[in-house]
Amino acid sequence: MTQPLKYLQHPKAISLNVVACEAQTPAFEASESMPIGLILHSQTPFSAGDMVQISHPKLCPETHVEAQVIWCRHQPSSYQLAIHFRTEEDLYRVRLLEQLCHIKLYQVEKQRSGEPICFDTAAQEWIEQYAAHFPTDGL
Repeated sequence: MTQPLKYLQHPKAISLNVVACEAQTPAFEASESMPIGLILHSQTPFSAGDMVQISHPKLCPETHVEAQVIWCRHQPSSYQLAIHFRTEEDLYRVRLLEQLCHIKLYQVEKQRSGEPICFDTAAQEWIEQYAAHFPTDGL
């Protein structure tokens, strides 16, 4: 299994649903692995090669992204997973999901500092400040 060249680091403060799944896309060759993977935390351990589906029902109810576990490391209160994506569509979906998670984290940080801000305003500010620096490899 070829590992991605780069990884997005999912913010630990925003939980994703990570569940085991059966592969919905055909088997793939290692050379078909997408250039960006994702590192995230899970309450459940997985084995290298396991297929998982990740989602965040509140931020993006219709988005479920299929991925394959590259490795799983035990952490003090969770497991850290490195996953990679098998299709460009899955990579695109996870990139959008990650942007929404980073916007939500931006909103929460603003509110903690005493600045009430709605999600739409947080999104606009985040896009202006950070979107240009968000990885686009493979898209």
